[in-house]
Amino acid sequence: DLAAVAQVDLRRADQPLADVGKPWLQAPNQQQILAGTDGHAHAILAAADIKPHLTEYWVMSELSPAFDAQAAEVCGLYLDPPENTIVVSIDEKTGIQAKGLVREDTQAKPGKPGRRDNEYVRNGTQNLFAALAVHGGGISAMPSKTRNREDLLAFLELIDKDIPPGRSVIAVTDNLSTRTTDEVEKCESEAP
Repeated sequence: DLAAVAQVDLRRADQPLADVGKPWLQAPNQQQILAGTDGHAHAILAAADIKPHLTEYWVMSELSPAFDAQAAEVCGLYLDPPENTIVVSIDEKTGIQAKGLVREDTQAKPGKPGRRDNEYVRNGTQNLFAALAVHGGGISAMPSKTRNREDLLAFLELIDKDIPPGRSVIAVTDNLSTRTTDEVEKCESEAP
């Protein structure tokens, strides 16, 4: 039966066939098994309760009981912001590979395309802080080597310089730990 064969195959999948022994040769339908049919693959996956067509996503932390209300509030800000208020969505992308070329690209010539080598030199990683003025479409960005409260404060100061006088700002952010430090909370409370 294919399920029994599947258990043998799964147990010994990391060994070359020559080292496995030959329990699979006793199967009555060895021709089908040796041919590697779809039925065989299905039996192996089913026996191990593996479902490669299913994917689950997860949230790293539990959602707070107030999540639905908070999400509704953010959607409301995006759809109908308070008068004279700029809504800014802030986030960061961490661990961006900073790559450099090993050799310069060659320029295209008549009859020949330009070429780029597939080799590269790693120059470490970068973080990118970004803010989108939701209704105006303006974008502010700042790269940094690290992602900590000092970097976030520097980015908030950069954004603050672009805010016209007399306008208030609502910043929509995630709950990353750098956002909950005393310095960042003080900066946000003092902002217009």
